[in-house]
Parts: sequence; structure tokens; C-alpha cells
Amino acid sequence: MAYVFRYLILISCAWLSAPWLLAQTTGPERFITLRFTAHAVSSLPELVLFEPKTNDMARAITFYTSARSPVYDYVGTNPVVFFNEALPVNPGEPMQRKMIAQAMVPESVTQPLFIFFKNPAAENDAKAVPFLVYVFDDSAANLPPGQISLINVSGLEFAGRFNDQVLPIKAGLTPHIILGRSAHIELRTQVAKRYYQSYASTQTLTARERALMLLLPPFNKGSVEVQVRILKGRSDQTEKMEDVE
Repeated sequence: MAYVFRYLILISCAWLSAPWLLAQTTGPERFITLRFTAHAVSSLPELVLFEPKTNDMARAITFYTSARSPVYDYVGTNPVVFFNEALPVNPGEPMQRKMIAQAMVPESVTQPLFIFFKNPAAENDAKAVPFLVYVFDDSAANLPPGQISLINVSGLEFAGRFNDQVLPIKAGLTPHIILGRSAHIELRTQVAKRYYQSYASTQTLTARERALMLLLPPFNKGSVEVQVRILKGRSDQTEKMEDVE
């Protein structure tokens, strides 16, 4: 597993340096209202906390291996800051907070899915935040029922087939692929002028479901069989707050 994420860092540096990440540390502070979910590609600290409202009590995010987190409300400044806490050096002092990531949310996005990646810069820079956050617009308008979007950080490019649709899958985001209620998905990658199958599966969606497909580096070095996570969910999942106290 350590190889996988070292490989992710090496082959995805260009995409992980894209403007949506660099913008997280720039721009004027502003207040926003969000209803968000989260997912982690990399291993995170035991607790990832945020303030639901400015100066509010910190709340922990519950992460799932193959699904979005429960839904959380946020009203506060932009960027959204994620942190963990440690006991104070002296009794009676407040808990010590350490920022582990932050996400600058575009003005048009109110229902983001925050996807956490290890920060490549943190390996050699102790001052860098440990994780970067990809802000995906998870609204029904951006990802309607019956559709799938792909985020490819595998280091490979693919010829993708979704039933009868044939599409090139390059690094980064490939949005708005129509699946309907069921689709056979095949991904093939080229090595030395020959194409090899990297992934094949039939995926089904309920009437209200849509999906986000994450393409991660192969588990074994030299393999072309990518790791895949498919996050399915109803398009109205953010209409009702899910409490996870």
C-alpha cells in the first residue's frame, strides 16, 4: 500500500498541482454556507475535525472506505479548514489545533464532496499541510441521476467503453457520462502499442442514484490493473442532514 501512494505522488504531481489545489492557500476570506460530504483516498489521522460554525465546537468527520461520508453543514469562512487536536502543554489551556488541510470552495459550489489526497510537497517540507483537498461539485445539477463522473489519478490513460459509448479517459476529471440504470464499463490502456484491460465491471444504479468513479494507481508495480472506488449516492442526499454524533 505504501508503494501505491508513493506512486500516486510521483505520477500525479502535475494534476495535484492544478489551480483547484493551489487556490486553497490564496484569495480573500469570505463566508459561505455548505452542505458537504467527504472521502479520503489516502490514510488520514484518526480524527479530522472542522468547525460547523465560526468559533463553534469542533466536530469530527466520519469517513468510509468505499462511500461518501455522512452529510455535514458548514457556515463559516472560505477556505474551509480541517484540523486535529492535541492536549495542551499546560493544564487549563485550550486544545492545540494543527491544520491538516484546507479547501477553497468556488462561489458556485454549495454541495461539495471534499476528496482528501496526500500532499506531495509535505514529504520534503515540514511546513506544508499534510493533505490536499479536491473540491468536487456534488450537486444534482452537476452530477444528475443516471450519470457517472470519473477522477483519474492512476497515472495511466484509458480508452473507456460505457455500454456503446467510447471515450478517452485522461488524467483528472471526466464528467457527465450517461449510464442509465445499468452499464458495462471497460477501461483499456496502451502499453508498447498494445492495449490491455485495466478494469471491467457492470455497474447498476437505482432511479435516483449517480456515481463518482475514482481511478487510483495499480496496487502492484508494473501492473496496468488500476484500483477503483465507485461512490454511489442519491442525488437528493444533501437535502436531509444525517446526524453522526
